[in-house]
Amino acid sequence: MAGTSQLLPQRSKCCHPVASRRRLSWVVRSSHPNCNSDEPSGSGRLADSTDARPDSGLSQTQISQLGKASKLLAATAVVYHIAFSGSAARAEDRPWKPRRHYRRMGERFTSTWAEEIVEEQESAREQRQEEARLARIRLAEQREADERRIRQDEEALKRRAEEIMIREHEAAKTGGLPFKLVVRGTDFAPLVVWAAILGALVAAYRSRLLTWLTSGPSRRPAGGKWVYDRSLGGRKVWVPDSASFAGPSSASGLSEKAGRSLKDEEFERLASFAAAARTAPALTGGGSETASSSSSGAAFSLPDWWDPPPVLYASAAKKAARAEEAARLMSRLEGAKMAGRDFELEDIRALRSACQDGHVSVKPKTVGGRDAVYRAAVEAAAEAAQSRNTSPLGEVSPPRWVAGVAADLGMEDARAVGIVAAVAASAVRARLLDAVTCLRSGNTSEAVYALARMASLLELLPVLQPGAVQVEAVASSLRDRSSVSERQMMFHLLAQLYEEGAEVAAELLGFDPQLVLAEQRVALAAAKEEQRREEARERQAAGSGSGSGSAGGSGPGASGAAPAV
Repeated sequence: MAGTSQLLPQRSKCCHPVASRRRLSWVVRSSHPNCNSDEPSGSGRLADSTDARPDSGLSQTQISQLGKASKLLAATAVVYHIAFSGSAARAEDRPWKPRRHYRRMGERFTSTWAEEIVEEQESAREQRQEEARLARIRLAEQREADERRIRQDEEALKRRAEEIMIREHEAAKTGGLPFKLVVRGTDFAPLVVWAAILGALVAAYRSRLLTWLTSGPSRRPAGGKWVYDRSLGGRKVWVPDSASFAGPSSASGLSEKAGRSLKDEEFERLASFAAAARTAPALTGGGSETASSSSSGAAFSLPDWWDPPPVLYASAAKKAARAEEAARLMSRLEGAKMAGRDFELEDIRALRSACQDGHVSVKPKTVGGRDAVYRAAVEAAAEAAQSRNTSPLGEVSPPRWVAGVAADLGMEDARAVGIVAAVAASAVRARLLDAVTCLRSGNTSEAVYALARMASLLELLPVLQPGAVQVEAVASSLRDRSSVSERQMMFHLLAQLYEEGAEVAAELLGFDPQLVLAEQRVALAAAKEEQRREEARERQAAGSGSGSGSAGGSGPGASGAAPAV
């Protein structure tokens, strides 16, 4: 449009002089009596030069009149040229506006329509910025609330730990015994108890020695060798020669008997969690399974703590959409594994939500990738159980989370339970080692905090059960890294933090549950009785003090009580 408007004045400037000359020549010819009355043609210049010339035979008067008429016509032509050339097209700096036929029905354009569009865009941009700012503020407030709640939980755990330590300290003052034997101001009760324990040990050793003497040394196998029995979790056992052994005829029964009776301290240090993971099905059956039962293909039974999520109805369209979303999320997780990055918990949580909403599952490309994703999900569940914070899991319990992710990935039940047991055993072992380190450095509150996290894991994700091979592996790895007194102290703390898991806590620390639980109950009863006595003495002392004050006794107590009355 701008180029067209610039060309119009130039064209008008070129065309107007030619048109004026043609009109002027036509007027001159029409005024002459001998000229024709035709309009000017395309050869206007030639006609002007030949036909418009006046006849030489005219008189002087006619020539003067003709000159006046030509001057008048010339003036008229000049005025006409000025009048019509003034309205030629000009290029002006005016904003472009759409033509009428470009408008929509009901749409109106005003003189400020461009400013209105700019204002609308500015207002929309400001609104988006305001919404983003409010979203950031809400996210910051939510994070602050979560951090505040976590700090409150930690403070509550620390307060509870301090209360337990105070009770332990008060119970330690009395020696943990239900009675006292005071002679001339000295309590001989601990000495009597230790003497009784020493006598019991001596009696047990003598009875064993007597049995060995009566049976004779001939029953001991003369020859044999050390072997590693995989049915016992890789334990090193002594297998005597068949010629010198008169016991069971099967080698498996012999190795099982020898593995339960003999222990090699050197092999205990080499026990690993890999053997525990290979024998993970023994955890769910409530005891150990033999190699023959596992090889026979017996049906695997899920443990009681396994909590599958509910099945939701989904239409065909919703199922297809959720399946596509789940496949995209699984591709993202596999890409992270190939790139060497850690799995994002948000992606795993989104995969769990998509599979549950559409009642679909995904099929990873490799078994290793599937196990890696599931292990990351189980580690997140273990961390949530230790911190008692299920918000990273989508506000679901850790058992339901691990069961749901296993179903989403299409894992076998035995394999999924084995991975959960291995991760839980590793977390428990780490917390126990943290507690031992804190106890040795004198940081008792941090040790209690580590044990409280372990108790929360045993309570919210009860994978480790008494008699499981993972429990024995944890106890074996902890035996050479801690002393008996440290393990006893940790057991007393765990038994108070999580009373229902006292039995498995005893086995994790390498103790016999039947012995230590009885001692724990006796010690707790004695501590409670002593605490009641202390409270009774304090109340009695307070009552006697108030009675003496009311009787008007002398001293600072009486003088201090008088103003209060």
